[in-house]
Amino acid sequence: MILSAIGVMIAASCGPDPAEGAASRLAVTGGEVFTVPTLPMETHRVAHQLPVLRVGGLTPSSLDPAFARSETELEIASLVFEPLVGLDSRGRPVPGAAVEWETTDNVEWTFHLDPAGSFHNGELVSADSFIAAMEFLADPDTAAPNAYLGLEAGILGFEEMLRREADEIVGLVGVDESTLQVTLTEPNALLPSILAHQAFAPRSSLALGEDAPKSMQLIGNGSYVMLDRWDGVTTISLTPSTIVDPATSHRVQYVFHDSVELMYANKTLDIAHVPAEKMAVLRSGPLADRLIEGSSGSYSYIGFPLDQAPFDDPDIRRALSLAIDREQLVADVFNSGYAPARGFAPADSPGSVDLDCEFCGHNEVKARRLVEEAGGFGVEEIELAFNTGNGHEEWVQAVGAQWAQVFGIEVHFKPEGLAPYFEAIEAGEVAGPYRMKWSVDYAHAMSLLDSLFVGEENATVGYQSTAIDQAAAELHSLNDPYGVEGSGLVSGIVKRLNQDMPIIPVFAPVHARRLSGRVSEVQLNLDGSVRLEDAILSR
Repeated sequence: MILSAIGVMIAASCGPDPAEGAASRLAVTGGEVFTVPTLPMETHRVAHQLPVLRVGGLTPSSLDPAFARSETELEIASLVFEPLVGLDSRGRPVPGAAVEWETTDNVEWTFHLDPAGSFHNGELVSADSFIAAMEFLADPDTAAPNAYLGLEAGILGFEEMLRREADEIVGLVGVDESTLQVTLTEPNALLPSILAHQAFAPRSSLALGEDAPKSMQLIGNGSYVMLDRWDGVTTISLTPSTIVDPATSHRVQYVFHDSVELMYANKTLDIAHVPAEKMAVLRSGPLADRLIEGSSGSYSYIGFPLDQAPFDDPDIRRALSLAIDREQLVADVFNSGYAPARGFAPADSPGSVDLDCEFCGHNEVKARRLVEEAGGFGVEEIELAFNTGNGHEEWVQAVGAQWAQVFGIEVHFKPEGLAPYFEAIEAGEVAGPYRMKWSVDYAHAMSLLDSLFVGEENATVGYQSTAIDQAAAELHSLNDPYGVEGSGLVSGIVKRLNQDMPIIPVFAPVHARRLSGRVSEVQLNLDGSVRLEDAILSR
C-alpha cells in the first residue's frame, strides 16, 4: 500500500541570511518563513513595466513543492522551480534541469544536469541540490504529503529514511556536481515521468544544514521568480527570472480566492476556474470560445467485496456497470460538470486506451440478461456504502436508484464516517459495493493502473491478476514505455480488467477555465493545472 505522510508545516524564526545580499526573508501568515531573491534594480524596474497575466487560484496552504497538492500550488511551483525532468504538452518526459539521462536496466539511472544551471540567487544547481530535495521529502520530520511519490518511484533507501530506519537515501549518489545517479529497488521505465513532479524540485543550500528552517525556500531555478512581498493571503506576483525580450515577456499575478464561485465572479481575471454548475451554460453561450476543458487524471468508481457472493461473479459486476446511465447521472447530479468514465485509466493520459471499458456503456437489456444467466443476485437487497462528509450521498443514491429500477431489487444505503469506512474496506468487512476514487500521480496510465490493480498490495482489496502483474513488469522493463510495445501491454492489462471487472468506473471531473480575450494558447495538464509557460498574453 502507498504510505502517505501527513503534511505539517513547521514554523521557523527569522534569523540572519546564510547568503548575505542574495535574499531577504519574509514572515507570512501561519508562521511560515519565505526566502525571496532580491532582484537587481534594473530587472525590478523593467519587470514592473511588463504586462500582467492575472490568474485566479484558491488560497494555497503552502508554496513548498514538497507540499504542493492543489492546482494553484502546482502551477506556482512549476513556474518557480524546474525538476530534473519536464513534460511536453502530451505529458511525455523532456529535459528539465537534466539535459539528458540514461539507463541500461531501468534500475540504475544517470541524470546529467546542465552545468550552467543555477538558482535565482546565482547558486549552482548541482546533484546535491536534488539529493537535498529528496531527503527533505523523505525526512519523517518534514511530514510532506508528497513523500509517497518517492515510494512510487522505488528509489532505493527512500522508504527506510521515511520510516526512520536510515538518515540518508542510499540510492542517490552525486557522481560530480552535474551528474546524479539514482538507483531503484526494481525496474521502473516511468521514473522520468515521476521525477517531473514538482515535489522533486531542487533545494538551494539555504535549505541545507541542521539549522536550516524546515520551511519554504523561494529560491527556485525555474523561469519565474517572486517579484514583490506576499502578504500570505490575497495575491502573489511572479516575473520572468531572465527578461530576454520585454516585448513578449509578461508577469504573472495570482489572485487568491476562498472558493471557485468567488473566483469565477471576478471578471478582472485572465484565467479563472469554472464551477461545475456554470459549465453547461458557458459551453452554449456567447463566451463558449473562451472556455477550455481538459480530461481529469482521476475518476470515482464502485468497488466490491470480491470474495462475497454475488459480487464474486464478474457477470454480476458487469451487469451492475451496464445498468448505470452515466450520462444521465452526471447531467442530473453534477449539471454536466463531470464526464462519464469510459475506461480503467483516465482518458487522454499518456499510454491510455480510448474507451477501454467494454461494460461502461448503458445497456439495461444486456444487464438483466447477465444477471439472469448468472442465476440471479441470490440476495434480497444490495448494501451500497459510502463515506459521509464529502458530498458523495447524492451520486451514490442516484446509482442505487438506477439499480433498483433496472433489476427490481432493494438497495440499502450505508453511510459511514471517514475513518471507520476505510478501515472496514481494508479489513474486508463491507457487505456490498462501496464508493471510491483514485487519481494519477504522474503523467501515464500506469500511474493509476499500477496503484489499483498490480501486485498483492494494490488498492483494489482482494484483487490480483498474474497476467496483469506480468504485463506491468514487462512495461517497466521497456526502453520506451510510450511506444507501440508499451501501448500493447497497456491494452493487454485493460482486456484482462474487462474480463474481471474488479471495479466499476463511474465518472470523472472535468477541468475547465474561463479565459479573457487577452490570453491564448492555454493548455491544461492531467492534474488540472494550467501550462502557464505556454500561455500567450496580448497587450
